Amino acid sequence: MVVGKRDGADLSRLTVLYRRPGFDLGDLLRWRGELWRVYAWLSNGANLLRVSSNQRTGATWRDLEESVVVARVAEQIEVQPLRVDTTAIEFLDERDWKTKVVAKPWDWKDSQRNVQLAYVVDEWVSLPRVSSRGDVQNPTTESDDLTGDGDGEEPE
Repeated sequence: MVVGKRDGADLSRLTVLYRRPGFDLGDLLRWRGELWRVYAWLSNGANLLRVSSNQRTGATWRDLEESVVVARVAEQIEVQPLRVDTTAIEFLDERDWKTKVVAKPWDWKDSQRNVQLAYVVDEWVSLPRVSSRGDVQNPTTESDDLTGDGDGEEPE
């Protein structure tokens, strides 16, 4: 479409329409009956990490149309456990000031002092850590980690 002339040459206009997906990095999705965490963008979709196990997959935008966001990053909380067991973490729920128990995330390290949680359908779910570079278990730098470095403390 020609919209004018400059220095004797025709000027044309190009309009690009971009529809952003309904989720962001770190959001928790229910997709194909499982909980998945978005940890990286692809040109034709997103990389997802299964919350229940160390499984990664790529999904196209068309595949992700059927996904539902169950917890946005802003809704997720990071807590310091009151007690850590071999399979579970006990923490204080500040919404009702009661202690709750949640299963450890699969990437839990005993050196961690904090855990990230999401409230999904009346229960808390612990989340594996992810970084913006898609490195799930070994974030390259603490500032690159979307969910903190796992201990909630600033580097000294």
